[in-house]
Amino acid sequence: MEVKRFSKTRIAFFILLLHLLYAALFAVFMLIACLLEDPCNRGGIYIVFSVISIVLLCLYPLEATFINAGSVVFQVWALKENESRLQNVIMMVITVLYEIAVIILFALFWQGAMSV
Repeated sequence: MEVKRFSKTRIAFFILLLHLLYAALFAVFMLIACLLEDPCNRGGIYIVFSVISIVLLCLYPLEATFINAGSVVFQVWALKENESRLQNVIMMVITVLYEIAVIILFALFWQGAMSV
């Protein structure tokens, strides 16, 4: 049986899709916490789901940095193996811009949170 190998460009793209998985996980925990707020009277299992969603929110820049770094590694590797130069350069630009946006928006979020 022959094993099909994925190109490094495709692996880099799938690694970038992990951002969507993380965002979906955060949204699910936040939705569950919101739905349980009134029935649990802000106690018990509501606190568990709220804490998980807050931890996921606080760790988002760290997660984004690791995912972006992994994707860039595969993009550079793909460029070294002469895979699609245009696709890899476009993904690299998007990755760097996304990382910059995450850092700026997260800093602005915490500045707003501290002023409350």
